[in-house]
Amino acid sequence: MMKNSKIDEMTLIQKCAQEIASSTAAIIGHNLIITDVDGKIIGASQSERIGQLHEASLEVVRTGTASETTREQARQFRGTLPGVTFPIQNLNGRTVGTMALTGVPDEVRPFGLIVKKQIEILLRERELYVYSSSRESILQDLIHDLETFVPGVGNETMLQSRAIELGYDPSLFYIPIVVDLYQFGRYALEIRRECRDGEVEMRI
Repeated sequence: MMKNSKIDEMTLIQKCAQEIASSTAAIIGHNLIITDVDGKIIGASQSERIGQLHEASLEVVRTGTASETTREQARQFRGTLPGVTFPIQNLNGRTVGTMALTGVPDEVRPFGLIVKKQIEILLRERELYVYSSSRESILQDLIHDLETFVPGVGNETMLQSRAIELGYDPSLFYIPIVVDLYQFGRYALEIRRECRDGEVEMRI
């Protein structure tokens, strides 16, 4: 499970790395790179840097803390320019890559904190989407297998084990319920009038 989870995380960050690097650099006016946990650049506003090693990222991945690189220090690291490097963390707080901004550390540090948070928010949203989609598919398969289960033919122990993994307690009785929200559109509009923006979805 851990191996598959790591592959999923890396796939997610690789898919959005170049998009984030290009769009963010255009807004803040500083070059930006994103690396994987091995320090390999997987997204860069300067596309020629993709695939190179950003050596300063290795220590950031190891410690999980941000670092600054002066012009003098940059000469000692492969593929590294002066600037700041921040860890990128997933939903579980595990470092899955880094983000680095090029420039004088004191000047780019405030941008770095903002960009780091934005990357993490985007990554976590995509993680949640993939997780919910995967769980939905697994639940659908389980329901189908329950519907078609034939006592004495199907493997009841395996079916029960799969259900337990999804949080079901075999000692309890479950009743399926279908909820039909009458005039949901009108109800949603009323909630939007009564609540502030941040409370609307929770109330609904």
